[in-house]
Amino acid sequence: MPLPAGSLLGPYEILTLIGAGGMGEVYQARDTRLGRLVALKVVSSDRLTDARGRYRFAQEARAVSALNHPNIVQLYDFSQDSATGTDFLVLEYVRGKTLREIIPDYGLPLSEVLNFGAQIAGALAAAHAVGIVHRDIKPANVMITPGLQVKILDFGVAKLAALAVASANGETAQMECTAPGILVGTAAYMSPEQVLGEPVDGRADIFSLGCLLYEAATGRLPFPGSNMVTIMREIATVDPPPPSSLVSGLPADFDRVIARALVKEKDQRYAAASDFADALDSLRDSNRSGQATGHSLRDQNTSLEIGRARSGASEKPGEKARRPAIEALRRCCCPWGIKASGRRHGHHQIWARDSMITLLGARFTEDERIQSALRTSLSILKEHQSPSGAIPNNVDCETQRPNFRAYADGGLWWIIGSSLVAPDIETSARILHWYECQDVDQSGLLSMHEASDWHDLFCTRGKGLYVNCLYVLALRAVARQLATTDHARSERYTERADAAARKLNALFWYQGDGELLPHIAHTFSTENRRDQDALGRKRWLPVKKHLSDERYYLPYLGFRAVGEWFDSLGNLLAILAGVADEEQTGTIFDFIARHELDRPPLFSLYPVVQPGDPDWRDYYGTRNLPHHYHNGGVWPFIGGFYVAALVKAGRMDAAVVQLEKLTNLNLRGEFNEWYHGETVEPMGVQDQAWSAGMQIFATECVSRGHVSLH
Repeated sequence: MPLPAGSLLGPYEILTLIGAGGMGEVYQARDTRLGRLVALKVVSSDRLTDARGRYRFAQEARAVSALNHPNIVQLYDFSQDSATGTDFLVLEYVRGKTLREIIPDYGLPLSEVLNFGAQIAGALAAAHAVGIVHRDIKPANVMITPGLQVKILDFGVAKLAALAVASANGETAQMECTAPGILVGTAAYMSPEQVLGEPVDGRADIFSLGCLLYEAATGRLPFPGSNMVTIMREIATVDPPPPSSLVSGLPADFDRVIARALVKEKDQRYAAASDFADALDSLRDSNRSGQATGHSLRDQNTSLEIGRARSGASEKPGEKARRPAIEALRRCCCPWGIKASGRRHGHHQIWARDSMITLLGARFTEDERIQSALRTSLSILKEHQSPSGAIPNNVDCETQRPNFRAYADGGLWWIIGSSLVAPDIETSARILHWYECQDVDQSGLLSMHEASDWHDLFCTRGKGLYVNCLYVLALRAVARQLATTDHARSERYTERADAAARKLNALFWYQGDGELLPHIAHTFSTENRRDQDALGRKRWLPVKKHLSDERYYLPYLGFRAVGEWFDSLGNLLAILAGVADEEQTGTIFDFIARHELDRPPLFSLYPVVQPGDPDWRDYYGTRNLPHHYHNGGVWPFIGGFYVAALVKAGRMDAAVVQLEKLTNLNLRGEFNEWYHGETVEPMGVQDQAWSAGMQIFATECVSRGHVSLH
């Protein structure tokens, strides 16, 4: 049973379970003495059953702990909890993702393969120099930090695991190989000598690293047998095809470097890991030289480098992500439309919001599967329209049941999406009639319950900036469709859109003067004289606590309350909907730049809502902690709107720079849903449809030099 959060192992407080393996479970923990985070690898209770085995285990752990290298996760200690007798290893805690999570089906760019390979080989060389062999080099044991530094996990743990098994079996493990009959390592990455049960040295790690780099460059294993027996036979007897035969553009020199690492006879491989590192460094220098002259050794079809533009660019901005984006969108397609997520772990409903935002960019693809899914999404949402005209928030693919909970924006997005690919005036009119009923105070603006727009687990309520800018866009979309067939009706929708835009500017645009009365006066039931009501009684007025001297659109207006944070998407939609004038547009862009919200594009809000703030809610739980999810996370789909807004404002140079950042972010996270606002670590699900769709939309905006949302 996992250890509960808050329990102690020695001086270490358990925080959360982060993994499990053959030796036992791994926890994130806090050292109560030093205050630092650590990883605890707890040794299963059925291991280390005899004193001799535990002594040998401790001896080996001490040897591994002596390793001190920037690319090796440090082993701090091997200890036993005095209260429970639990044995555990204390390791450096590293933030990042494993190579297993990062390598896409089509492989990484050569520059990244060489960069990571050289770091791994250098770390192996340092370990081998003091007689320590890893024995289990594989993508899952290589972490990549947000700064692109390699950190090798479980150094020496394979040997420790063998010692633990030997102890449990009452056997004595040999110094230079595993216990008799025990295979240590992961089959697909084992060296021939490991497969044959022979003694191993550092050259076994070289073979395993060759397997890892082969997979990193091609997306395929060099020995892809269907079961362990087949894999082991291939490792011992079969030479894999050269990487360049699987991925066009990989150079022959890379084939030769990998082939030497994968030689069956260990005497014919690189004599030392340092030699392997030198070969990779040499190839990396050649690749850099080729890129500098515009002749890269391999097409750069993805990137792990955030915000760093590449040279060698006859390629249009954003184009290197087009094919991966289309592949991600294809994985989101199903018989009922475009699912929000394309991976097995994700959101498997047809969401009105997600599918229509995805449509903005996906409509530019020529893939019939994607085009069909877009049209089907429109149809299934329309089929479940309520009698009053509301479009559901989502439709479940498995049960076909609609969900209307986060209701405020789905219908508006349906109008915008349908206007671009399959105009339907009558359905749009029914939807807009339903929205008229949400204008509860007859102000011309929509009101909503809390957490009912895209921030569906956040405090936005009352009159929302985002929803009302969408309202303006939807009204203009319908007016445009009617312009040639029913001019009078078109004019009425245009007048409603203009009135809503004026009201947004009157109520939402904060002037940086500390005054909140103009933003809440519409909630009073009687006329007022500044801070007094009609009877001369003093009114309670909220005080501006955050961003008091900034100018921007407030995120929402509640009952005698306002949101004080900067809503990135809402402010961008104000630009795209034509609500913001030229001066306001410049002010919004200046705010984003000064607060570095585009550091990558784009942070959802600023500043984050902290516990104790008026907008903090207990229901946020761990999902909306500061810098998480809606509360200051980085959302690539918002980055797409940012690029579009820059293009609309004529800021093409800035749009190109931000598109490059967005492209690198999307490729690094494989079109992840969202990223941590401090570490920029991917935190959501991969193959998120609107991340891929808005990547294409941003690329098209830059390529065409204009924006079309209605």
